[in-house]
Amino acid sequence: MCGILGLIHNTKYAISTNDFKKINNLNYNRGPDFQSVKDMEILNHRIMIGHTRLSIQDLSVDSNQPMKSFSGRFIISFNGEIYNHLELRRDLRNKNFNRWKTKSDTETLINLFEFYSFDEVLKIIEGMFSFILIDNKEKNIYFARDIGGEKPLYI
Repeated sequence: MCGILGLIHNTKYAISTNDFKKINNLNYNRGPDFQSVKDMEILNHRIMIGHTRLSIQDLSVDSNQPMKSFSGRFIISFNGEIYNHLELRRDLRNKNFNRWKTKSDTETLINLFEFYSFDEVLKIIEGMFSFILIDNKEKNIYFARDIGGEKPLYI
């Protein structure tokens, strides 16, 4: 179980990164292994993503989140498990992608978006999940959860 926190507001809003970190740390019980905050600006909106991590699949620091895709285009904060991520890695290998830094399903998921549309990725992944995805190129923010709603996502 991990904790995800997101905030989107115009740049005039006066919450500091430090205050957001304090709020994110309130999720400590959901992810005591690592806490991190990513602060960015997209189209005159300030976006902050917080993540508290419970390390399960890959215990290395390279699996900490928020995580960037290999090109840096996408940033994700993910909670859950992608059951077919090893199969999806084989699929990406067939597309000549084999630059893995971790063994985590988060890295598999984030790099799928480099090759497939958001809707296509949601159709091919199997698991229980919720996540926030930032597309730095298209300046889009996506939210998703599994169809059964096993992992909470409140917007």
